[in-house]
Amino acid sequence: MGRLTQCSLSSCGPVAFVVLLCTCSVIVPVAWAQDQTGFLNIDCGASKSYVDQVTGLTWVPDVPYTTTGINEDNIPLAKSNYSQYPEYSTLRYFNDSRAKNCYSFGVAKNTAYMLRTTFFYGNYDNALKPPSFKLVIDASVVEDVVTSADAGVEFEHTYLTQGNLTFLCLVRTSNSSTPFISGITLKPSPYISFNYDLFNTYVLTDQKFMSIRTRVNFGGTDVIRFPKDPYDRYWYPEGVDSAYLKKTISPLKRLSTTTQIVDDNYNMFNRSIFPAPQVVLQTAVATEHGTFTCNFLSPLKDATVTIPFPILHFAELDPAANYTSRVLVIQIWQYSPANWPTENTFNVTPTSPGPYHWDYWWFGAQTDSALGPNTVFNMEPAPVSAWGPILNALEVFAVSTDPAVAKTVDRDVFAIENIKLGLNLTEWTGDPCLPYPHPWLSCSDDVPPHITVVNLAGYQLVGTFPPDFSNLVGLTSLLLDNNELTGTLPDLSYMTNLVILRLQNNNLSGVLPGWLASLTHLTELSVQNNNFSGSIPPALLSLNTLQFTYNPGNPLLTGGNNDTISSSKSSSSNTGAVIGGIVGGVLGAALVLGILICLYCRKIRKESPAFQRRKSLPEIGTSAGAKAYTLAEVIAATSNFKTEIGKGGFGPVFYGRFPDGQEVGVKVSDGSSRHGRGQSQGAKEFFNEVDVLSRVRHKNLVALVGYCQDDRKQILIYEYMHNGSVHDQLRGKSVGAFDWKTRLHVALCAAQGLEYLHTGCSPSFIHRDIKSSNILISAKGEAKVADFGLTKLMGEDDPSHVTTFVKGTAGYLDPEYCNTEFLSTKSDIYSFGVVLLELLTGRPPIDRSGLNQNPKPGICDWTRSTLEDGNIDAILAPEVRASKPRPNTEALWKVTEIALQCVEPLSMYRPTMTVVLQELHQAIGMQEAASPMGSSGVFAYSGGSELGPMAR
Repeated sequence: MGRLTQCSLSSCGPVAFVVLLCTCSVIVPVAWAQDQTGFLNIDCGASKSYVDQVTGLTWVPDVPYTTTGINEDNIPLAKSNYSQYPEYSTLRYFNDSRAKNCYSFGVAKNTAYMLRTTFFYGNYDNALKPPSFKLVIDASVVEDVVTSADAGVEFEHTYLTQGNLTFLCLVRTSNSSTPFISGITLKPSPYISFNYDLFNTYVLTDQKFMSIRTRVNFGGTDVIRFPKDPYDRYWYPEGVDSAYLKKTISPLKRLSTTTQIVDDNYNMFNRSIFPAPQVVLQTAVATEHGTFTCNFLSPLKDATVTIPFPILHFAELDPAANYTSRVLVIQIWQYSPANWPTENTFNVTPTSPGPYHWDYWWFGAQTDSALGPNTVFNMEPAPVSAWGPILNALEVFAVSTDPAVAKTVDRDVFAIENIKLGLNLTEWTGDPCLPYPHPWLSCSDDVPPHITVVNLAGYQLVGTFPPDFSNLVGLTSLLLDNNELTGTLPDLSYMTNLVILRLQNNNLSGVLPGWLASLTHLTELSVQNNNFSGSIPPALLSLNTLQFTYNPGNPLLTGGNNDTISSSKSSSSNTGAVIGGIVGGVLGAALVLGILICLYCRKIRKESPAFQRRKSLPEIGTSAGAKAYTLAEVIAATSNFKTEIGKGGFGPVFYGRFPDGQEVGVKVSDGSSRHGRGQSQGAKEFFNEVDVLSRVRHKNLVALVGYCQDDRKQILIYEYMHNGSVHDQLRGKSVGAFDWKTRLHVALCAAQGLEYLHTGCSPSFIHRDIKSSNILISAKGEAKVADFGLTKLMGEDDPSHVTTFVKGTAGYLDPEYCNTEFLSTKSDIYSFGVVLLELLTGRPPIDRSGLNQNPKPGICDWTRSTLEDGNIDAILAPEVRASKPRPNTEALWKVTEIALQCVEPLSMYRPTMTVVLQELHQAIGMQEAASPMGSSGVFAYSGGSELGPMAR
């Protein structure tokens, strides 16, 4: 078998709160849950997942992690040279003209990971030209990859993540060289995990990379890897004739044992400081008795860019040894071919740990000056030692002298990832700015950089205008002209640095929004040859520095007198000025007189008793559908707020019944103290928001039927939902059947309501608090989404994507939102995926029974791990399994798969609500084909008249 060639160079408030809220949200892709190891093993170029017969590890294809490249599975040399490494039998190569091609992975922020990459050329292209290229992690070039025809190349890096996405990129260095990759393994680092303080001192503080140079098992006969090494490190065997060992007068001998080696080196967490597998410690090389030396020539190179970090492992394997039998003196010498050794630079004296006990010695900052590209560890017995030296294993790392390059700010990275998905630009991968920017954008020179220009003019883009552009708050120029974009403009009011906005020659429609006038730095706005309608906002026309072009095209757009409105104002003649002054004076006098009359009339009206009674009830247009009620009417309907049926972020919820028999749920808030705003401002915002909410009508949204604004209270009045919530049904608090067909129907109804909020409203709504207690069920068994506007009513602006302090319900929170405070419609989709898992499993999002002692996995992690054996029945709630007729297996898998897609930690991998709805329709079709559902989805209640609580 060929030998692998080693060529490596080189959380949302308090922590406890993050852990609770994001219990179901480990920031890694679904594929990480393949086994208990936490490894993500990717076979680049593979077409399907498989289990390695040697290690038992699961390998997955690389398709979910990159969007470019071509698979190759015909590598004959892999079968003969690397039969025990199946990942070497395939590869992905990148023969396009892009400077970089990247993989992206979801990770936990500020966490240490170990990333291993493998490359085996094997003459796959029959060209006998092994390529060379650069390896980039995030924004830092970490390796020069030089491949050979018949030998594999392996790199292993440990580093601290800068955000929730990490990128692995292959960078082309010449037009004649085609980058490729065979395998990728990403996993939490055992070194950082077990010895955080030490590595924080030497690696993490300055965001440096640590790479393995060699990892040797002295006295071993085979390559040691998983499962013998639980971290799947590769320990390569070296015997007494190893080239690494300098020959001495005393012959070397191999020692081995099967006795368990005791580790006396624990940190404060009772864990091994430098973990090494038992099978490695159970072999060694040693000198015979006497005072002879054993020299080790370390394979270090490029010391100008890295600092060596060696770790030596010692375990006494002779049962007759005592604490003075083997005492070593380790000298660090510099080797030179002309004169060896040239310098004795450092001495350490490890004492024998005793038989079958393990010790180690590492060399860090205190010996940096002593370590170089030709370092020799000279080991000899101390004067008191009876025996010669012993060595079981050695690891040599290299720590980069320069810190990692700061990657682009997280907000811009996530925004660009979503924009690429929306506009089908996914062939551009990796950090948008570094080490080479995408060709259609420019970035600042800041550290970290942010995106300043997006120029996608003439890129033949189709589809709607992605609202994610609003999160590029540092953007100064946005050029989207000469494409085929459709739909309305999303809210870009956060882009306050925008100077140039070119949207001409598209198919955009709707009104020109008033927020355009809030972009005070805007000097050029071009919207000609679109389908905008309505009036041009007057404030937009008044901007003194704006050149605004809206013609030709836009035949329904009114309000301007010229094709182009320029900021430059022509000077008037003196005569015009005089005439203007006279006219202005007359108009001014008339205006003052009019104001005095209005003030007098207003004073008379305010003294009217009728006005005093009604002043708190400004009317909303009758077309909106919400009726204004007096506080007295609300008090009478609720019997003075007698029956509380729920409590939520807006306030308590009471049961009410009006004289006409209409039953309602009455949500009450203390309006005078709302967010600390003044009473007048709070009331104005309340009416503006109610006006919006009352116009949102859908059969699967709980309808707002009325409101009340009083000096003391703000009240929302909703239709009453007799059968409680999905949460009540799952927890057995309501009567009625809740079998599989009913759950499918409930999921479909809720998805329809949520999809309407995301796509049927302008602007769209982000619910922000989707959960099983916010999906209510009517007397007819129809599910409706509740509290869909209360994020707005609770004081948040409502663009399609916002950045805000994290709010939500534990177990349902989007982990990306939890880490970045970046809220989007995909945050709702994550929460909806949790609800789908609740419907399938009957489990709560968080099992609170073990929070104090042994925390139990959240519903997402539990579902993934339980499904490892492919048994769908293992996750189903008893009520689902007992449903008659029995649930269709294909339908169950369909719902499970879409649920797990919804709870992907990274929003870019989650489907839209439209796709979720389509998948649920397919699942229902599968179920109906197997056992017709008829009029299913309607509850078979024997009573059904209980007071069901409104949303909590």
